[in-house]
Formats: sequence, structure tokens, C-alpha cells
Amino acid sequence: MDRIIYPALDRRGYHMSLRVRIMIGMAFGVLAVACAGGVEMYRRHVYWLNGTQHVHWQTIGNTDYRAAGVHILFQTPQYCLIGISEAFASVASLELAYLTAPRSMQGIIMGLFWFTQGLASIFGSLLMSAFHGTWFFDWDSGDINCQRCHLDYYFFFLAGVQFVGAFAFLAISYYLKIGGKIPSRHHTTSSSSASRDPFAGPPEDDSSGHVQYGSITGRQDSNESTPTSTPVL
Repeated sequence: MDRIIYPALDRRGYHMSLRVRIMIGMAFGVLAVACAGGVEMYRRHVYWLNGTQHVHWQTIGNTDYRAAGVHILFQTPQYCLIGISEAFASVASLELAYLTAPRSMQGIIMGLFWFTQGLASIFGSLLMSAFHGTWFFDWDSGDINCQRCHLDYYFFFLAGVQFVGAFAFLAISYYLKIGGKIPSRHHTTSSSSASRDPFAGPPEDDSSGHVQYGSITGRQDSNESTPTSTPVL
């Protein structure tokens, strides 16, 4: 992304701020989870066609599993979408967390960033407990083919939570005025620049006036204006 996609967009005048990159990633994340819900709904429909079980037995090792007659490639779109989401949102979020943190707290901020990933997993488990008896039951023993169980509804609910979270991030980022600047990027074939620490301070000013690609050269709390006249979200 930093070596090909973003430089190509910059050369055409489309400069993406960190906020825009994160929002694009969140949008793809919502689509990925909604897609997973759609696939699960279709899988249940195939399995319980006309109210009766249409079992395709699958043997893995010495264990037989009841499966639906749906090809595994049906899951390809949701994994492609979540991969695109990670490429946009996760990388930009790490970059934003690093740039907005005081230099003395950058390590702590990065740790807190990953701590929130763990909290998200705990939150997901709590949600499953909250829907116990509604979409999930004790007697299903983890069997997703349970006729009364609705893993698809759970996916749609998560997509809704992500949708609300995306707009919450957008509102908070505007209110705190973070993520709106475009980090300058540096790309060159010289050995001195290629070996420079990407998280070091900003390099010397480029008198050529060209857009710089590659590693981060500015901090989010800098008072310098962004070197572009393109409106930034």
C-alpha cells in the first residue's frame, strides 16, 4: 500500500488522510461481517431445506461431521473483504496511535492499541452470552446446524455494531481534530534514505517540491500545514 497504492493516488491528486483510510477499512469490515452473515443464512437454508435436514457427512480424522452441501469457496469474499479492511484500518490505526502519542508514551500507546484488540474478543464472548437462550442454546453443544440457532443473526448484529462504531470514530476524530492530516511519505533509491528509520523524526526539507513517499516524516501534533491544497476529510 505505502509503496504502490498510496503513491499512485498521491500522484493523481487523491491524498488519503489517516481518518479516510481508517473509515475505508471499517467500511470493508462491515461488509465482510455482513457477507459472513449472508453466507451463514444461505448455508442454513441449504441444510434445512423444506424443514428437513440435508446432511453431507464429512470425515476429518476419525470424526464424522454433519455439514451443509455448500462449497467452501463461498467463504472467499468475506475473507477477501476482511483482508482489505485490515490493510486499510489496522495499519492506519497503528500509524495514528503512534503519531498522536507523546514521544515518551509511544510504547505505552502501542501496547494499549493491542490491548483493545483483546477487549474486542472479550466483548464478542460477552455478546454470545447475552444472546444465550435467544440465538444460542445449551443443548446445541456448539452445533451450528441447530435449527433454532442463528449464527447468521449474530454476524448481522456485529455488522451493525461495527457500523455504529465507524461513525463514532468519525465523530470523535473530528471533535479531537486527529487523523485529518496526510502524513508525508518518502521514497527514494539512495542508500541513506532507504536505510533511515521510518519512525525517526522528519527528514530535511525537500527543496524539489515533489511529494515524498514511503515512511512517516511528520507528527500528527505538528503545527505545519499539510503540503497539499487538496481538501482532506
